[in-house]
Amino acid sequence: MGWKLVKEQYRIGHLVAFHRGKGLCIGSAYVHDLVVLDPEAKTINVGRLGLSSNADLTRYYEEMTGDQEKLWDLLEQPDTFDKELPVFTYEGGDVVQYLCEEYDWPNVTHDGQMMYENTFFRT
Repeated sequence: MGWKLVKEQYRIGHLVAFHRGKGLCIGSAYVHDLVVLDPEAKTINVGRLGLSSNADLTRYYEEMTGDQEKLWDLLEQPDTFDKELPVFTYEGGDVVQYLCEEYDWPNVTHDGQMMYENTFFRT
């Protein structure tokens, strides 16, 4: 999924990550779902806090809703990465390896998962 392409195309300075059950979330360290893109339903939703007076959030929203075909096309494209660093997490009782470009929070894995300090590890 093209989460990185979306972040680059719309010059998003906020955190961008996939959250299970929600979709691609644009948010902050405290509120991860200020804007939520649902690629399956092809919807763009504003979180409970709204866009408020944040000029960047308003710009992202306006640019994305202005040309939704471009947005959904970007999300369907594969991302490319400069580095492939291994990072580990757990799912149930299993240790699972993913790849990332940069270690530690607030970075994300290649597939768009936020690497929280208590769930992703270098070794």
